[in-house]
Amino acid sequence: MNNNQKNNLFPELENQEEIKKWLHSDLERNRLTGLGMTLQNITLGIVNSRNAISTLKNTISHISEQIKKLDESINNASNSSDNLTAAIKKITLYGTMIAGIGVLIALANLILEIIKYLKG
Repeated sequence: MNNNQKNNLFPELENQEEIKKWLHSDLERNRLTGLGMTLQNITLGIVNSRNAISTLKNTISHISEQIKKLDESINNASNSSDNLTAAIKKITLYGTMIAGIGVLIALANLILEIIKYLKG
């Protein structure tokens, strides 16, 4: 033991300056490590955000294409429906005309039968 150690009530604290230097250097190292990890996390967050935005853009583009295809399909279905309606109207008109002709033939046949009866 040296004289300093004998006179000091707390010999453990005798090397306090060295301990402070050691703690300070570790704290600085820990701070820098923490800052580095924080910057790394921020960078990863930015990269993940960019990837998410890119994926979102692709998804929106795909949805837009699908909506355009759906619009085309709806327009085609509308045109087909219009064509079908026109065809049904024509068929109904022709059917009515044929039925009318059938009624006229039946009426003519009845008139001929009445004339035969009256002559006969």
